[in-house]
Amino acid sequence: MIEVFVERWSRDGRARHPWSVWMDGKQLASSHGRREYDSADEAEADARRFCAEILNRAPDRIDRL
Repeated sequence: MIEVFVERWSRDGRARHPWSVWMDGKQLASSHGRREYDSADEAEADARRFCAEILNRAPDRIDRL
């Protein structure tokens, strides 16, 4: 099972949205430290792109935290 988690971090009144991709309970990749997005939609789209290009399949589940 491939799961995507899109987080919401808020500081100084500004929200940022990093993502992480997990397969069978193990983290495969994340945007933490590389890129944080202005919107959850943008982060989700990039995580979906990662799954399609690197894992050759769509995520089974996406959660926005």
